[in-house]
Amino acid sequence: MAEGSISEPESGITAKKTQECSICFTEYKDPRMLECSHTFCLQCLQELKQAQNKEDKNISCPLCRKETILTEGVEQLPSCQEGVTKEEDQDGGQVSKVICQACDEENEAICRCMDCEQYLCKECQRAHQRWVAFRKHKISELEPDGKLKDYVPRCKEHPEQELCFYCNTCDALICSECTISKHKKSSHFFDSIETAFSKCSQEINEAVSQTARCIQESDRVDIDHSRHRLATMLRRTKIRISLAAEEEIANIKQEEQGLRQQAQDIFAQRDKQFAFAATGNQTVNKVKSMLSDASCYEVLGSKTKLLQDLREHTEIRSGRGISHQQSFVCFEKGHSRYGKQIGSLKEREYWRTGGISCEYNDEMPKPHGWTCMTAYSTGKLVLSGDDEFISCNTDLHEKGTGYNPTALTVNSEDQLVLLDGLSVKVLNQEFQMLHQFVPSKMANIDGRPTCLAVDEHDVIAVGYNEREQISLHNPDGTLIKTLPAPKIENRLVVSNKRLIYTVENKSDNCKITAADFAGDSLFTIDTNLSHGVPCCDEAGDIYFATEGSLLHCSADGVIVQSWERSNIPRPKDIIYLPDEGKIHVLGEEDVRMCYVGY
Repeated sequence: MAEGSISEPESGITAKKTQECSICFTEYKDPRMLECSHTFCLQCLQELKQAQNKEDKNISCPLCRKETILTEGVEQLPSCQEGVTKEEDQDGGQVSKVICQACDEENEAICRCMDCEQYLCKECQRAHQRWVAFRKHKISELEPDGKLKDYVPRCKEHPEQELCFYCNTCDALICSECTISKHKKSSHFFDSIETAFSKCSQEINEAVSQTARCIQESDRVDIDHSRHRLATMLRRTKIRISLAAEEEIANIKQEEQGLRQQAQDIFAQRDKQFAFAATGNQTVNKVKSMLSDASCYEVLGSKTKLLQDLREHTEIRSGRGISHQQSFVCFEKGHSRYGKQIGSLKEREYWRTGGISCEYNDEMPKPHGWTCMTAYSTGKLVLSGDDEFISCNTDLHEKGTGYNPTALTVNSEDQLVLLDGLSVKVLNQEFQMLHQFVPSKMANIDGRPTCLAVDEHDVIAVGYNEREQISLHNPDGTLIKTLPAPKIENRLVVSNKRLIYTVENKSDNCKITAADFAGDSLFTIDTNLSHGVPCCDEAGDIYFATEGSLLHCSADGVIVQSWERSNIPRPKDIIYLPDEGKIHVLGEEDVRMCYVGY
């Protein structure tokens, strides 16, 4: 409590007030007494306890702030009907009578002990003052009307001092000790109680007059009617809000259906072209067979149809006809400034660098070097290096220490799977170990693992550069099989039951090899680029990032397109996030984001 607060009830307590609850300011209803002897209505105490919302079973008195321990709830507090009673006067009216709280004889109280906070009758007062321990207690007599006579409250900060000043600077009652401690005259302005009360009375009287005038002027307004109109307007406004929202939702749903149909139409048109193109060899063979086996009359009779089929295949396979680029369709989320509700479709693929996904600052200092990166299904990035983890989006979120992985990925349960020394370790999102195993021991390979990947079924693939092998493991670490991996380097990706990895090359040209789970080579891509890192999208297409360039290859290893001067830093790792349709590249200074150019 602030300094200068009153530790006892305020002066001017009357018999009438003692029968009124200090919370609801109405006559007591089922009064209950706290340990501090202050009394309140049961319902008021129940609401007070709920408002204080304390986990413990204590309740704080709103008058003196003392705590009362509630062993069995507010309902079990002692009833306090004996404090004040009502008696009829000679005119039949109700008068208040303050009852002694120290005895059971229901005698009328003549004073109040301000230390014990109890009303006392004449006999109890005498007994009270006979006790040596109580002789220094402050006893205040009651006036005939129930007011405390000559009562001066004491300072909470200095209980031995009476409140004799009012600090205008702090709007607080203070004692003489306060004027030389927290309310020094050099910086605080205070008055005596009499002067402060005079100023206060004048200020309050002026406020009362002003309020009365305002009330009188506003009496011309029918308050009840105004409140009724306000409630009516509120109901109407809520209905209009709901109708407007439903209209917008209907418009958005309509736009959604239109975009979905547009995407379906693009798919149908392009899929028809792909399906027709797939029959090219069949058409050529059919024409050749007819020329060799059919009669001249049959050939001449089918000439127009044969030439038309051949021309269509020639057109669709050359120029601006069928290409892997037609397998691309993408949705761009709308922006309110463009007047779009949802977004639009993009039919042309072009990757470019965008913003920075995760950069270093004072809260996230740059370590000596990151080694690897992955992301949870939520898109939250996880970076690792120099014996620590950083889990972030644009700001620092969590840190973990104690691991130094050379490869890092996430399984289908959003658990981190990392290669740390000789061990594969699985961690939860708080970087706590779930389990681990030594893959080389399981596979009986005498070599140090150098790369790691996990497929959609949580099969763990581990590569060994020195032994030119790959071992496949179940999620618990048990061995599935070992496969040859000629010249495997330190980057491995698993996609659509294919093992895709970079191969060691003494020249500046980096190569990417793909093999199936039987160990058979599927294709090799000569990137004609310096050292880089690969990743795959959900369809199996391969993206290869190197300094300043991004290479796109189809799932069967055909180079589709290359984008240079894309501001990609020298990459250490790369990941593709299907839900975002974005690529994140880990560089020396930051994590760069790549996305389809819209």
